[in-house]
Amino acid sequence: MNYPNYIKSIVLSYSIILDGWPATIPFTSPWNIHTVSEIRELRDALKAGTCAWKRLTKTELEKYKEDLEQRRAAGE
Repeated sequence: MNYPNYIKSIVLSYSIILDGWPATIPFTSPWNIHTVSEIRELRDALKAGTCAWKRLTKTELEKYKEDLEQRRAAGE
């Protein structure tokens, strides 16, 4: 997956997000996660379905784009 360009290459191109990524783990390629406990936490979330792909509705995608523009304008 294209983690560095996730927003443009995945979210905006396909209208899907990886919903429920564990808040304690930075969003990055699993290759860049260096602790066993974090890998297990991510694995467990994926297996349990608490972290899963979600297709965005048109309304959700528009809201996502608006939020993205606001974050970019704020310098994020």
